[in-house]
Amino acid sequence: MQTNNQTQFIPGIHSVREAIFNNRSSIAEIWVDRGKSSPRIREIIELAERHNIPVLEKDNATLDMVLPGTNHQGIAALTEGFNYTELTELINSSSSLKGKRLLLAIDHITDEGNLGAILRTAAFFGVNGVIIPKDRSARISGAVMKRSSGGHAHVPVSMVVNLARAIEMVDESGFWIIGTSGNTNETIYNFAFTGDILLILGNEEKGISPVILKRCHQTLNIPSSGKINALNVSVAAGVVISEIMRQRQNTI
Repeated sequence: MQTNNQTQFIPGIHSVREAIFNNRSSIAEIWVDRGKSSPRIREIIELAERHNIPVLEKDNATLDMVLPGTNHQGIAALTEGFNYTELTELINSSSSLKGKRLLLAIDHITDEGNLGAILRTAAFFGVNGVIIPKDRSARISGAVMKRSSGGHAHVPVSMVVNLARAIEMVDESGFWIIGTSGNTNETIYNFAFTGDILLILGNEEKGISPVILKRCHQTLNIPSSGKINALNVSVAAGVVISEIMRQRQNTI
């Protein structure tokens, strides 16, 4: 298990509530805007007190200072660094599901909102794990946790130094490596998603890098029937994962 040793804040009512239910051992304390007193915040305070989590009143300016530009809703949880999963552990932990595993590899997506939305989608569909590169990529921050609406607590994330090598390791474990690209005629609706799959999602602007694209066994596109020919990467992730799960359910 790789740990980011820096403490961080998880902002927002829903995200704090999810953290208490799913990862309360990592919560050092909860900060609440003393000027806020909604039923949902009172519920979280009572929940925290039941689990012996300290609740501290702060003014709104203090919350704004530690969470600049974030809609914290008057509440935040101070937590230990996010626990990343080792790649070998991520692969082996789902070995009992062999033949139906689905992992995501994110090729240098830098927008925290996109990463959070992808984690939320991954949690919704039961994706077995997510791989992100250490450099030139968004990490699991408080903003990502908030955008994921607690999804980060339900999907193991591995942070790797060399994404290309990590993909090779997944390949060697029997996964079919599939990339998303607009430069192919093969669509996700004409492809049979069988066996273990590693789905690669590209950078918001440049897509999948050439060195990663070379490691794909197959590249697929999402066909457009409208006047816009590309989707936001987090939306595209949801479309492809949904199609994979639809096919799998139809083969049960």
